[in-house]
Amino acid sequence: MNNYYLLKQALEKKLPDAVIYYLTDASTRYKVDDKKAFERICAAGEIIQTPAGEPADHYLLTFAEMTPDCLIISCDRFKDHKIIKDLSDRVIPAIIIGSKVIFSIRLDAFCKDKKTTFQHLNKDRRFLLEFHFT
Repeated sequence: MNNYYLLKQALEKKLPDAVIYYLTDASTRYKVDDKKAFERICAAGEIIQTPAGEPADHYLLTFAEMTPDCLIISCDRFKDHKIIKDLSDRVIPAIIIGSKVIFSIRLDAFCKDKKTTFQHLNKDRRFLLEFHFT
């Protein structure tokens, strides 16, 4: 659960006005270190779980295709899926080193002009975080 809290805090700091959705497979509940905290966060709607037996990738990619301003924060390259170039350009990897979250420089490229970008984020931009615990 610590990774979730670190990523959430880092994204909220970097993109304070963005709408961020956290998606995960239903099986994630069996992989987390603090099941009660995970269930509480899911019940509050902070993490969206896909239906049992359904991987999050399909829902994540479908939502992103339907939402042209959406960026996806994920280390997944989605090689199992045929995705359009525009969508693959919107996948932004991130890693955690210790207690620091480091986003790909591609995120900074999307946010070069912060004033304009953040005004745009308030209205249209959506971020999806595909959250893996393994």
